[in-house]
Amino acid sequence: MDLYMMNCELLATCSALGYLEGDVYHKEGGKSVKDLIRYLRHEDDTRDIRQQLGVGQILQNDLLPIITQHMQDKPLFDACIRLMVNLTQPALLCFVKVPDDPAFRHHYLQVTSYLQAYKESVCLYMFRRCGFGLRFTGRVVGVGITGHSCFCGSYVVEGLKSIGEKDVIFHQGLHNFKNYSHDVGKPVRRVPKGKQMAQDSESQRHSALNVRLFLREFCIDVLENCYNRLMYLVNQEGLIRERAQQHDETYYLWAITFFMAFNRGQNFRPDVVSETISIRTFHFIEKNITNYYEMMLTDRKDATSWSRRMHLALKVNQELLLTVNEMDRSKDEKIQHSSNVIKSNIFYLMEFREIFLTLLHKYDERMQPRSFLRDLVESTHLFLKMLERFCKGRNNLVVQKKRVKRRKRSQKTLQTEPTAEDLAQTWQIVSQELRTSGFQLSESLTEGAVPFDATTDTPVDEQRTEALVRIQDCIISHAGPEALSLLRAARAVWPEGDAFGSVEVEPEEELELLKQILFTKLPSVAQELYSAPWNTVKKLDV
Repeated sequence: MDLYMMNCELLATCSALGYLEGDVYHKEGGKSVKDLIRYLRHEDDTRDIRQQLGVGQILQNDLLPIITQHMQDKPLFDACIRLMVNLTQPALLCFVKVPDDPAFRHHYLQVTSYLQAYKESVCLYMFRRCGFGLRFTGRVVGVGITGHSCFCGSYVVEGLKSIGEKDVIFHQGLHNFKNYSHDVGKPVRRVPKGKQMAQDSESQRHSALNVRLFLREFCIDVLENCYNRLMYLVNQEGLIRERAQQHDETYYLWAITFFMAFNRGQNFRPDVVSETISIRTFHFIEKNITNYYEMMLTDRKDATSWSRRMHLALKVNQELLLTVNEMDRSKDEKIQHSSNVIKSNIFYLMEFREIFLTLLHKYDERMQPRSFLRDLVESTHLFLKMLERFCKGRNNLVVQKKRVKRRKRSQKTLQTEPTAEDLAQTWQIVSQELRTSGFQLSESLTEGAVPFDATTDTPVDEQRTEALVRIQDCIISHAGPEALSLLRAARAVWPEGDAFGSVEVEPEEELELLKQILFTKLPSVAQELYSAPWNTVKKLDV
């Protein structure tokens, strides 16, 4: 596309941005930047506005000088950043997929070339501003070709048998023997396109040392200053409220993978990535993996893209497990406690346990590359090792037996609810017992208290109410220590909301909380839930 073919209004808008005189950029107005953003919203399928701005080198000649020399003008600075983000988004995101039509493929390649020019200009500009000197060194490797006559001769390869009992006879030059194979000369077996194995698209890039040092300091600054806040805003404003563009969650997933891996290798600190170390993040990843798999099966044309997105989500899950595993090895008791809370959720919830088994069963080499299988096997191995270590120091596991509860024809006598006087007398006995013991619990009571059962189909909210019913029944039956152990175990499973007290609760506050649970009239549905499944559990020694 030629510069003289630019739209007149667009050319006038670009001219109204300002001009560069020497090394000083003179701005003329901030409305022109917003006009360019408005033009980009109404570009056609060929991305004509984007291409014209690339030809005019607006980013190199105007936007970069503006954001570096006029940072004090906040509205203009914010508008330029918005315009740069729009101009530098990947071509694949602009065209949804690589076009098959030759005309649109040409436009796709044009936009890609402009993006490469943007990347080079931004890197050079930033290094020049930061005082880094770039030095490119080249090395020419001479390849010597061994000359030989047209009569190469024949050679016997000792130790390498042919079809018969004799050694292989090689009829080419010795310099070709390193590429020898029994398949040489055989016709290549053609595999239909629909049955070909998926190819890995991963590639490693090695930058210069000064570039890597600069990026290392940049990543440290991001982790220490803005990672948690940034990921919170992206998750809340962009993903949950659906204000982001289509497939923008892939950038969010990549950022989690990269920065959490960088944090593990650079003086591991859980506090700088605490926003993404939560059950909410595990649930978000599990939901996206399921969605990507379903779209990979239904949208056959873009199955490769959906497979790459699922692979990225799997890497995030793997990195979350690695981070939790690193927290488990920390010497800080608070970090270990946080790790145990997370593990008690991901090991007991069925969807988190079975995601790896499902992906292994559904693996398809036509759509998922070998690298996906490698990461899946490594993640499964890590999950099983963590589960083994989690169960090793415990006395028992709670497992549900599938048994149908049959209704008896005989009428059951209805139990009368205790009166207020009975509850007051019960509370006096239980509170006196707990005060006498100094609120200390035995190790068997602490390990045997399991308020949450992930093997049932009961929702989490109903199990929370069920835990309250169990605590109330323990108090009514004058089992004060059992009620206190259940209360503390439920607080570890559900720390949010302070339903079972805060993390730093005092013993007297726990006593008051038990009293409130005793005198609270809980729903009858929870009582029915309590009476059925907990009678069908057994203890298995580990």
